[in-house]
Amino acid sequence: MKGAVFFFMLLLVACTSVPPLQTSVSSGSSVAPSDSCLEAAVTTVEMNQCAAGIAKAAEVRMDRSYREVMRYLEPDEKEELEASQRAWEAFRKADCAFWGGGGGSIATMNLLTCLANLAHERAKELDSWPPNVPRDAIGPVE
Repeated sequence: MKGAVFFFMLLLVACTSVPPLQTSVSSGSSVAPSDSCLEAAVTTVEMNQCAAGIAKAAEVRMDRSYREVMRYLEPDEKEELEASQRAWEAFRKADCAFWGGGGGSIATMNLLTCLANLAHERAKELDSWPPNVPRDAIGPVE
């Protein structure tokens, strides 16, 4: 009985730890499936499907932010950002493998939650570029 209660509490924490994903690049609209998806999910399969949708939406948002920054960079700066992104992706893969490890039915949920959270944070980081000047003050590189 204690194991079932612990599992339920762990599942509840994992399901509620993914923040709502908002995009600040142009549209300002939500790109993630509704959090009500997680609230309505009953089975592990439903929870994992919902978490996969949230992770996918976070990835799409991050990719959009990355492409937007790339529009403003000179060729040498693009190479630096590409190297940075590759290193970040390697970190994310290793970090989420750790958080998603351990087996059990919660492992997939932990992995997907990690992927979504880190992609969301990377998108916010990319959206804040350049750090000292509003993006509108500089023009895209043609």
